[in-house]
Amino acid sequence: MIPEDRGVDSGLVSGEDWEKPWQQKRRPEETRPIDYLRQEYIERLSQKPVIYHLQLRLHQDMEGDKTEIFTQEREWNKETSPWLDLATVTIDRALSFEETEKLSFNIGRQPDSLGAVEGYSTQDPNSINAARIRIYGLSLAVRSFIYKKTKS
Repeated sequence: MIPEDRGVDSGLVSGEDWEKPWQQKRRPEETRPIDYLRQEYIERLSQKPVIYHLQLRLHQDMEGDKTEIFTQEREWNKETSPWLDLATVTIDRALSFEETEKLSFNIGRQPDSLGAVEGYSTQDPNSINAARIRIYGLSLAVRSFIYKKTKS
């Protein structure tokens, strides 16, 4: 999803955070509440609805890219696979913490018709998704526990 104005996403990782994205500890100088982004979003929604454009890219299946097409590192050709608008999404109210957590991304939550492609080795990009399916639920439980603990 992109903002209604189609401007640059202000939440992109930069600088020191880009060097070690797996380290998600709070910086010592950070004084904002742990859920400051959630609070800011709720405040924004209290003023007016927030609108996004949901987009997707399609790729024509080609001989030889059965495995590598799934890797995030591969840049798709902008001419043959442009971003296409799929829908306009209007958010008009904030959800409760419990409602929000039920919507958290989990690659394992998908129709049986989609499924994740199993990797044939640790070098296969598909093995990452197979691992994610196994650990996302645990990660969500830990985040929920930490969030609830900081709120009490």
